[in-house]
Amino acid sequence: MLDEAVALHTGEAGEPVTDDDLEELGLDLDEVPDEAGVPDAPWFDDADETA
Repeated sequence: MLDEAVALHTGEAGEPVTDDDLEELGLDLDEVPDEAGVPDAPWFDDADETA
């Protein structure tokens, strides 16, 4: 089970997400960025204070 999780995380297994998949989930393709970004979550704002 751990081997499967690592393979999914590293991209060695699973299927890539397609535009059709995003549309099925109701996401607007014009609003989905091409690159990953920093999540908009309050716990990331205080990362320096907890380290």
